[in-house]
Amino acid sequence: MRAVDHHCHPLQRTAALEANEFRGCFTEATDPRVLAAHIPNTPLYRLLLRRLAPVFGCQPTEAAILTARRMLEPARYARELMAQTCTEMLLLDTGFAGRDTMTLEEHGEVLAMGIREIVRLETLAESLVARCRRPEDWLDQVRVGLGLAVSAGAVAVKTIVAYRASLRLRWPDHRQGRAEDAALRRSLRTGDPAARARVSGDALCHALVFVAAEECVRLGVPLQVHCGMGDTDEDLAESSPTGLRPLLVHERFSDLKLVLLHCYPFHREAAYLCSVHAGVYMDLSLAVWMAASDGARAMHAVVGLGLFGAAALLVEPAGDHLVRHRLRDAQLGQRLDLVRHDLVAGRLDRHEDLLDGRASPSWCGCHLVQDDTGARSPPHLCTGS
Repeated sequence: MRAVDHHCHPLQRTAALEANEFRGCFTEATDPRVLAAHIPNTPLYRLLLRRLAPVFGCQPTEAAILTARRMLEPARYARELMAQTCTEMLLLDTGFAGRDTMTLEEHGEVLAMGIREIVRLETLAESLVARCRRPEDWLDQVRVGLGLAVSAGAVAVKTIVAYRASLRLRWPDHRQGRAEDAALRRSLRTGDPAARARVSGDALCHALVFVAAEECVRLGVPLQVHCGMGDTDEDLAESSPTGLRPLLVHERFSDLKLVLLHCYPFHREAAYLCSVHAGVYMDLSLAVWMAASDGARAMHAVVGLGLFGAAALLVEPAGDHLVRHRLRDAQLGQRLDLVRHDLVAGRLDRHEDLLDGRASPSWCGCHLVQDDTGARSPPHLCTGS
């Protein structure tokens, strides 16, 4: 089965990483004490060492694998590891990038597969702050920017509002929005001239999400929303997808395709939203592989609840590095097989129906993906890295 990675981050131009940098690819922790003392002892990390050792032809130890990685030319490393997965296309969140990450064009050249862009809403919006004098003008420019990006080939918009504000969306308070805008501009005037604006606060961030949702409807692309598990920048208590209710019930968003990214530990809440609202899809990314046995239970819980068809389920490992694709293929297949077995054993479904493509996980935006000839691609298993 071919796979579309519906949400991934740019690859790095170098394969050389120090131990804590490598460990940091497989956790949301950033504290060096956690990286040094705890990550090497997690089931996920021990599993990836065992899985990577045959790829490099070395011992399944961290030191041996890091040494082997340093010896490979980065482009070759990326190409060879990706070739061992069933990934056919990457949808790339270009807003999460640093000085040493590949560009969109470099990904296409190095990996020799389809590459499409996902626009990160906050990154686009922050690049436009200095050009506009009023928050209303700023939001108008965001609309223009999203339209230009989709015209240039972007296939989705992603928001990380949960990292900047509460995910409990509220209709904009214009007075509070102007106050937050004024504070943002003061910080730009008094801070580091080279620093990028950082949009935060409920009023500004929620206004931005509503504008993006309207534009996604108009442009016919999905809106991806990070919810649930994340790093320490996020307040987990404020990141439940149930806070997205205004996007689900207001008539102006009735045609919105909403993709709930990650979800764990709010996977049951996300499953409920998929069951009662058209156009809502969820993925289990971090839970499927990072949460080890609880990730398997999360998938069992979501599909086994029977609240919605599997066509609304997206699965991705949500990583920044190639080894997550490698782990995805083995773990995803095993866990989907376990779910199918449980449903059949419990007489909740039939084996032949589960093998029908209509009952398989798929990418909600697959109708947006076109090949270079303009032909529409067939449905894919939606995965990610």
